[in-house]
Amino acid sequence: MNRIGCAEWAVCVLLTLGLPLALATRAAGQTDPSNVDLTGVWNCDDDATYHIRQVGKVVWWSGVSKKGEGASFTNVFRGVMEVNPKVKPGEPGHIRVKGEWADVRGKFRNSGTMTLEVVGLRDGVPVEFRRVEEFEAAGGFTGKTFKRDKK
Repeated sequence: MNRIGCAEWAVCVLLTLGLPLALATRAAGQTDPSNVDLTGVWNCDDDATYHIRQVGKVVWWSGVSKKGEGASFTNVFRGVMEVNPKVKPGEPGHIRVKGEWADVRGKFRNSGTMTLEVVGLRDGVPVEFRRVEEFEAAGGFTGKTFKRDKK
């Protein structure tokens, strides 16, 4: 016989009452990173467009400079979502993505590791995330703030 813990029971009750999954898990005091969906088109302050695909807790992207032209750079990223235990559920930085990136086309041949934190939610949906490391520590990655495309 399978037993469920208190947090799982609370989520089941809240879902039965009709709360969306993201709100139910937040209300029960837990956050499953795979319930936070980053899939979509994102714009960054490095003047590039990032096409992100999330599969479970794994996040992939293709970043193309100059709003899609890619003449300056095109990069790829693969990271894994996790919970930051030092930050309360629902607060900025509770969900983060740690991964590796590399330039694959354009003027640059940089690469490195970086950590990203979800810092903006609207109705439980991520609308903004930021790179944590400084420029040098991230292998020369220039983008800092990513915002979900409104289209």
